[in-house]
Amino acid sequence: MSKKNIAIVVWVVVGLIILGAVSSWANARMNAVNTVGGASTATDLPLKISPTDSPTDAVTEDPLPTPEPDPVRPAGPAYFKLPDFTDMDENEVDSWFYDHNIDVSTEFDYGDYSGSDCEDAGDGIVEEQTPNAGARLKNSMSTDVYFSVYCDS
Repeated sequence: MSKKNIAIVVWVVVGLIILGAVSSWANARMNAVNTVGGASTATDLPLKISPTDSPTDAVTEDPLPTPEPDPVRPAGPAYFKLPDFTDMDENEVDSWFYDHNIDVSTEFDYGDYSGSDCEDAGDGIVEEQTPNAGARLKNSMSTDVYFSVYCDS
C-alpha cells in the first residue's frame, strides 16, 4: 500500500472517530434536554429553530427552563415581621434570616470599623436597624434591611 493510500485510510478512520464522538455528544445532549425541568421529551421545552443552523432541521432549546426551587430549603413566607436584632452579631442576624427562609438584601454598616478583623469575621454588634423592629416586610431580594454595627473590642 502506498503512502498516499495509507494517509487516505488514516483520514477516513480519524473522520469516523470524530463523527462517532460528535454523535455520542449529541445523544448525551439530547438525553440531558429530555430530562431538564422534568420534561419528558425535547418537544416539551421551548425550542428555537435558526435558519443559519446546518442541517436545516437542527433545533436548540432557548432559553433553558428555570430550575426548580431547592427542595431541601422550602420557600419562606411572602411577608414577615422584622424582629429586633439589637445586640445580636452579624452572623446571628444572617442565621435568623436563613433559618426562617427569608431572602432579603442586608447591608451591615461598620462605620469606623470598616476593614477591621471584626468586619471580616462578621462579628459586628447591631446597634440600629432600618426598618425598625416590628415592621412588616416582603420576603424578596428587593427588600433592603440596613444595620448599623459596632465592634466590641
